[in-house]
Amino acid sequence: FGHFSLSRSGDFLLALTLVMSTPWDFDSNYQMKNTWSRVHNVNRIYSALLFSNENTAFKDSYKEQYNAIKNSLWRDLSIKMEELNTFQSKDINLARKCDSLLYNTSYSSVEDNITTAENWFTERITWLEENIDDL
Repeated sequence: FGHFSLSRSGDFLLALTLVMSTPWDFDSNYQMKNTWSRVHNVNRIYSALLFSNENTAFKDSYKEQYNAIKNSLWRDLSIKMEELNTFQSKDINLARKCDSLLYNTSYSSVEDNITTAENWFTERITWLEENIDDL
């Protein structure tokens, strides 16, 4: 979910790079409602410490990044889902049907998955808008 790296020259630290996931992290949070993704509160590495630190520079930068992309976020997600539906859904649905027949299981269509994802993203973005300032 991110990485941490140091550049050194002998005993001197030259640079520190800290990269992590975003507050709109849809992977680890997918279909969990009304909560931040795990990177915000699980003390595995460093993220929860950064979010709970009295120095708010990290949180402020985090919010700033979200606010910079929020207007294009839903549009970009919608475009990707429409591209998936237009160009790949027929093949994916056919592959799922073959798996269903081979393994005697049921499957959902790409169209159903897109509807579920659209509903989730709509709810998630609304939740983010209501909660980003309280992070």
